[in-house]
Amino acid sequence: MGCKTFHRLRVEAAKRIMETQNCGFDEIACRVGYENSGHFRKVFTELCHISPKKYRTKWGKVTFPVDPEKMITDPFLG
Repeated sequence: MGCKTFHRLRVEAAKRIMETQNCGFDEIACRVGYENSGHFRKVFTELCHISPKKYRTKWGKVTFPVDPEKMITDPFLG
């Protein structure tokens, strides 16, 4: 396998993490085998033609803090 193939595999793994988990980019880079998160961002952007941040915004898992006072309750569940 060539170096580019390893980068592609790592980027695909990073995309799956971004789609399913809430991890920082430094942690994602480390989990997929990059010691330098800047290099990870560069490789990701070159292969996907989009930055990791924009990828997560478009396809990643979105979470937000829930304010219990603003939640709508189901009248049938109490």
